[in-house]
Amino acid sequence: MKEQKITELNKRHFLNLIKQEIESLKGQIAYAKDALRQKDIEDWEKKEFTAVLKDKTKDLKDTEKNYKRVQ
Repeated sequence: MKEQKITELNKRHFLNLIKQEIESLKGQIAYAKDALRQKDIEDWEKKEFTAVLKDKTKDLKDTEKNYKRVQ
């Protein structure tokens, strides 16, 4: 019984950490999208933010899959 409670606490802890990571990724994606909407953005900045957006979108999908798996 004690091990089961510890396992449940660990599971909730990891789910909470994954939720925080998901929220962080969503924030990073929103920031990159906002940056790309700017009128005075340089070409190199646009390229960088586009790459970040692509990477973070992939990371978000992977992290959401991980969350469902742990759940």
